[in-house]
Amino acid sequence: MGKGVKLKKRKSRKRQTFHSVTPQLQVQSIRQISGKTARVLALAMAGAIAVLALVYWLFTAPQFYVHGAYIHGIHRLDKASVYWASDVEGKQILKVNPGKTAQRIESALPYVKKARVHRGLPNNVTIDITERTPEIVWNNPSGTTWVDTEGVSLKPMGAPPAIYLSDPTGKAANSDGKMIPAYLEAMLRLHKELGVTDFKTGSRGLEMKDPAGWTVAFGEYGGLSRRIGNYLKVRQGWLEKGIRPHDVDARFKRIYRR
Repeated sequence: MGKGVKLKKRKSRKRQTFHSVTPQLQVQSIRQISGKTARVLALAMAGAIAVLALVYWLFTAPQFYVHGAYIHGIHRLDKASVYWASDVEGKQILKVNPGKTAQRIESALPYVKKARVHRGLPNNVTIDITERTPEIVWNNPSGTTWVDTEGVSLKPMGAPPAIYLSDPTGKAANSDGKMIPAYLEAMLRLHKELGVTDFKTGSRGLEMKDPAGWTVAFGEYGGLSRRIGNYLKVRQGWLEKGIRPHDVDARFKRIYRR
């Protein structure tokens, strides 16, 4: 008998079992998370509704609408004029723009040099006014107007200024009708240094009556400040020497007296 072929037995492979490493979420945990999320969402919605309700109340409640203002710093103006120029009556407080309100007041009232507006809840409006102070009564062909240190023309209101200018031909006026700055500065200077209150314009330009008793002519506005400076120096020498002229012509580099 021949040798038979010996068959090798195949080794059977073992089945591999894979185990999931992902943690298994229990149904109870899922329910707890869902509950917390729902509570957070509910609180957020309640908060949003509360904010909307507050905003609605803020814009509709009558106590947030303006029906008056605290006004400070006025002397010639009256409070009613400032209040109505502000145009805040009946406005919701958050719609009152302080900057624009101040601009309206300054534009409507020439006597207001500067306005500052403040607002506060529930409906408080405070207006601080810096008024212009008139310094000169200017009588000219267009009528009588008052002028402050910046040359702004003002309607007569209250007590008149101390300085008076008679300008029958309008020599002191610019093409826009405002006072020429050189004349304004000259009168303010002479009022401060000598106490002069009365001036006039004529054929010899700006004239005045010196407190020492004589008349002085300074000429037109070109170089006016320099001529006044020269006159004040010469005048001091005259007073020291007891010189008392009747009339002084200070329109030129050399000052003449008679």
